[in-house]
Amino acid sequence: MADSIKTASPKFYRSDAPAEVEDDDETKADRSTDLSREAKLDAPAQGDFRPSPVDDASSKKFLGDLTLFDSSVLQNAAEKFEIPTLDFDLPVKGDSSAGQAEVSNSSSTHFLKEIPKTSGAKVTQDETGAVISTERTDGTSLRLEVGPGGEQKFVESTDDKPDNKSWIKDATGTWTSDSNPSERRQSMRVEANGNTTFTSIDGVPHVITGMGVAFVGDTAKNLHFDDQGRIDKVVYPNGKTRAFGYADNQDQPSKVSSLEPGSTNWHHFTKSDKNLWHHTDATGTELSMPWRGTVNIGHRGTYATQAEADKTGSWTATRADGRSESVKFLADGTEIGTDASGKTTSAYQGETAVIGVKAFCRLTTVKSAA
Repeated sequence: MADSIKTASPKFYRSDAPAEVEDDDETKADRSTDLSREAKLDAPAQGDFRPSPVDDASSKKFLGDLTLFDSSVLQNAAEKFEIPTLDFDLPVKGDSSAGQAEVSNSSSTHFLKEIPKTSGAKVTQDETGAVISTERTDGTSLRLEVGPGGEQKFVESTDDKPDNKSWIKDATGTWTSDSNPSERRQSMRVEANGNTTFTSIDGVPHVITGMGVAFVGDTAKNLHFDDQGRIDKVVYPNGKTRAFGYADNQDQPSKVSSLEPGSTNWHHFTKSDKNLWHHTDATGTELSMPWRGTVNIGHRGTYATQAEADKTGSWTATRADGRSESVKFLADGTEIGTDASGKTTSAYQGETAVIGVKAFCRLTTVKSAA
């Protein structure tokens, strides 16, 4: 989002001036000159766009408390009190979790709220709270546009190709792209956590995360995400479930819970200190000695652990599709996975799946045991 947004000439009126008061011609001229020269506006955080008091004392006398309203109301008021129109820039301000910007058209004023997610995505909501766009960490984005007749269109962009593909929704709810050849999707939407979800025309579910990773089919169904776009549950093909809890805005879990197929007894692994994990049951009873090591849930859904005492550099990993591997990272960033016999079963190099990978996701740059 740009640092500032040009408004469409908002107008102001004097809310404390009685309608029956008429200024003489000299006073009107003075007030018009003062306003044009001295009015200074500030846009406080959280979208409460109110002008700060002007500096000139004579201007304060006539302006009183200025308030921004719908432009049609302001037009009438401005004409009544003969207050000139001012053009100005509104800086986008806000706290670390949400920036707000005002966008105006000729008939109304709209407030858009940009919310950064822990996954790295930036989500934009309109004044009703509806999600209208997401910007992903891989440089791609998707935004919803609504036409004057209520027609809906999604526009895809990349860093080097703005507005490179559009998806038009028809009366049946199907989204069709303007690409050649065209594609069709159903139930396409941007989620509040920054993910994009849709179903292909042949009924296969898809999820594109805020990092730009695309999951397809059973993996898309079996991965669950929290409101920050982080993976908070994986259901594996054999029925085993892992759930993840996070502290504040951390991108790695501080609690891992597991449930074996057919069991109702959850096992919890909770981090209490730097790399120290406690294994307990649902009652909090310790089931084993504390374990010291690193736990990682990667952007491709891989759950990986590495004991602190392990000097081999290997991670014990479970892929999102249920495969178990031992994973190592080479100096050039290549990720190599091997099975129990030592056979290489997968290899990732940057965004490329080199060998042995089923088409369950599109890859982004490897940053950790992902």
